[in-house]
Amino acid sequence: MNVLNPELILFGGWVSGVLGEPLLSAVTPVIEEYALAPCFEAATAVLGRHQDNPVSLGTAVLAFETHLLD
Repeated sequence: MNVLNPELILFGGWVSGVLGEPLLSAVTPVIEEYALAPCFEAATAVLGRHQDNPVSLGTAVLAFETHLLD
């Protein structure tokens, strides 16, 4: 988190489907403990809505965005 400084932390796939909101409640304090304050404040942790194949979906979006930015 401190190196990449993400704006969004997304929990997807079976993790978001099975563990859901309790996962966010448990992980958020741990992220806050280890992250630099500005990094933590700039990021949002959410549950993904696409549970089927988020890796493929994320890869497709990355390729699409990369193509648009070139």
